[in-house]
Amino acid sequence: MNTLISFLSFLILVISIWTSSSTIVRPAIGLEFDFGGPNGFHFDLGDFPTVGEQGPLGPQGDPGPQGEKGDKGDKGDTGAQGLQGEKGDKGDKGDAAPSQDLTVRTVEGNVARDGTCVDGCSDTEKSVASCNSDEVLTGGGFHKSGLAWTTDSKPVGNSWEAKGQPRSAQDVSYTQAYAQCQKLEPQS
Repeated sequence: MNTLISFLSFLILVISIWTSSSTIVRPAIGLEFDFGGPNGFHFDLGDFPTVGEQGPLGPQGDPGPQGEKGDKGDKGDTGAQGLQGEKGDKGDKGDAAPSQDLTVRTVEGNVARDGTCVDGCSDTEKSVASCNSDEVLTGGGFHKSGLAWTTDSKPVGNSWEAKGQPRSAQDVSYTQAYAQCQKLEPQS
C-alpha cells in the first residue's frame, strides 16, 4: 500500500510541474515505473506531448475610457523678466504755462524790549514777524539794539520768531524779528 501511495504522489507532482506553465517549451519525456517484487506492477506513461513556441503578439486593443480629471497642480515659479519694450514716440509739446510774477516782501515784527534783568537775567520777550496766509515763509532773521544776547531765532509755522536777553540789569536792549514772504501772482 505504501508503494501505491508513493507512486500516486510522484505522478501528481510530475503532472503539476508539466501543466504549470504553457509558455515553456519542454522536450518529450517518457516515464516508466517498475515496482517489482511479488506484488509489484509495471506502469509506462509513454512520451509526454510537447508545447510549441509562443505565437506572435496579437493586434493592439482599443484605447480605454478617459480617466477622471486630476487635482489642480501647484502654482509654478514666476517667469523671468521680459525684454524692455521699445522707446515710445515723443509726445506733443504742451501749452505754455501762464506767466506769473514772484512777489517778495520783508515783514517787520514787533519790537520786543528784552527782559528786565531779574533773578540772574532770565526774562525774555519775543518778536514775531508773520507772512499772510497766501504767502510762503522763505527766510527770516532779527535786529537787536543795545547789549543783548539773542537766545532764539527760528521759523515757527508761517512766521519768524526772535528772542533776546540783556547782558546785565543796567543794559536796555530791544529785539525785532523779520520774515521774508513770497507768493506767485498772475501776470497782469
